[in-house]
Amino acid sequence: MEFVFKVLFMKRLAFVIILFISLSSYGFDKTGSSAAQFLKIGVGTRATAMAGSFVALANDVSSLYWNPAGIVGVQSTALMGSHMMLFAGISHEFVGFVMPFAQGSVGFGAIFLNSGEMEITTPREPNGTGITFSYGCASVGLSYARYLTDRFCTGLTLKYIQERAWNETSSTFAFDIGSQLETDILGMRVGMCMSNFGGGMRLEGRDLLTTGDIAPDISGNPDVSAVLETSSWNLPLHFRVGTALDIIGEKSQIVKSDIHRITLLVDANHSNDNREWVSSGLEYEFVGISLRSGYRFSGDEEGLSLGGSICMGGGKFEVGYALTDFGRLGGVHRFSLEMKW
Repeated sequence: MEFVFKVLFMKRLAFVIILFISLSSYGFDKTGSSAAQFLKIGVGTRATAMAGSFVALANDVSSLYWNPAGIVGVQSTALMGSHMMLFAGISHEFVGFVMPFAQGSVGFGAIFLNSGEMEITTPREPNGTGITFSYGCASVGLSYARYLTDRFCTGLTLKYIQERAWNETSSTFAFDIGSQLETDILGMRVGMCMSNFGGGMRLEGRDLLTTGDIAPDISGNPDVSAVLETSSWNLPLHFRVGTALDIIGEKSQIVKSDIHRITLLVDANHSNDNREWVSSGLEYEFVGISLRSGYRFSGDEEGLSLGGSICMGGGKFEVGYALTDFGRLGGVHRFSLEMKW
């Protein structure tokens, strides 16, 4: 009876989310039509080394981004930070904190992106005005997750999102909701997560103040104050569903092993501002050393990912690295450090 309840719940949740996303994106191609694009950049080195195939396996601090339900898998208080340098000197940072307790787990996560200083250009001065500006983004969220049964858990994140370009800012609130289910089919785990469901974002600021002539055909009119109107843009609503299967491992129903673990992962992704794609990943773990690889089947420049991590200090520290190949754009390196106590 318990298993039937879990399966029905997962099916209904998936149906509602897929129906909502399908209706919200019906009618025309909405590629590249959302704000806060930095929310689509993955965090940490573990998931990104597997091309983002992580929604069903998520069980560390980076679960705050990939699937908030996964933070119930964090067995002790943990802190994680990750750093990545993107193209053109753009930096991307993540910091997360998770604390388990009797009724579940709570977590706090923050993501920051900064472009560095860029020179302002105008039609009259295309080579630059000598004045610089920067573009920055931030997302700060609070998460809670718990087990509803011994095999089914769910989690929720409420977050504040802000974008800043010179003297203009836009902000809104959004939430993520996710779940994980351990099935009786070879011990396979199924995960789902809907991210960035929230309000629109509209740039506002003092640089939008201007003056204009309300009757240019009549001479002698004084200029009047005006405000340039900006449009409101939706957030990049994202739905992912995936599976994780231990081929070899302590919990594997295929090959039992107390010291080796190999997990195969497959994720399907749908976004309201892009076409669907599939990613697959593989993780091998042996005595605190992990090796990972993944591939994103999307037709974009992003493709193969590789990485690994090593635990030190009796498992209290974990250092991770990931490399993602972006084709003609080159490779992107990520570094992470997780501490537990």
